[in-house]
Amino acid sequence: MIKIVAVIVVLFLIYKILFKKSNKNDIDSKDNETQAEVMLDCFFCDTLVAQNEAILHNGAYFCSQECIEQRNKDAFNR
Repeated sequence: MIKIVAVIVVLFLIYKILFKKSNKNDIDSKDNETQAEVMLDCFFCDTLVAQNEAILHNGAYFCSQECIEQRNKDAFNR
């Protein structure tokens, strides 16, 4: 009888240790997924664009190559 109780206690402790570690990993992965992206305004059209998708040109962020070209065309016509 004591052996059965001891085995149950050991199995329970192993389960708690494994569950606690996997739960911590789940929380860490959820934190990584919910981080907000940095959004920037396009210099030409003021559209919001994610920083990792924005194009940096002459110190300004643009949402597309078309906005860069349009900005250059407008600056040249002035």
